[in-house]
Amino acid sequence: MNRKFTFFLLLALLLNGSIKAAGIFRPFQLNTSVSELPGFDADSVIYLSMLQSELDNFLRDSPSCFVLEMPYDRAGRTLRLELERTRVFDGAPQVNAMDQEGCHAVQVEAGLNYRGEMQGSAKSVVAISFFPNEIMGMVTAVEWAGNRNISKVKTDLSGTLYAFVSDQGLSSPMPMDCLTKN
Repeated sequence: MNRKFTFFLLLALLLNGSIKAAGIFRPFQLNTSVSELPGFDADSVIYLSMLQSELDNFLRDSPSCFVLEMPYDRAGRTLRLELERTRVFDGAPQVNAMDQEGCHAVQVEAGLNYRGEMQGSAKSVVAISFFPNEIMGMVTAVEWAGNRNISKVKTDLSGTLYAFVSDQGLSSPMPMDCLTKN
């Protein structure tokens, strides 16, 4: 763990609420009951169940920095992501969507946005955003080919299902256009 992050984590542990107990946030559990879903190569994805109460507590505490621990393989091994809060938007986010009627403004919540690195991998990059009903993010490290994405797959009566998937293992590309004025 780098010194700057260690200092900020210790400071956050002293100042924050429920996360201060260990400085570790665990919003996901490995879900082994899901069979393969369309669009994902079975060897490059694991499925996770999100613990909504953990997310609610996290959003309430909104720590300046913390460690996110999550499963990364079917054996249940975990990785730790050292994250610090960052401002993505200056003020309220301004998002436009394109449809048949053209381009128009869409209301979105700013959420809490974090960046950092995978513990033990200085040549890694992590970006994760937290919203009241969703977590989304990306992890890339020299140890892996490509990126690993944290993506909500579905929500139903049994809860919210996520995929932690390598973008190298998608059976078809994910359609996305991300444009900025700059």
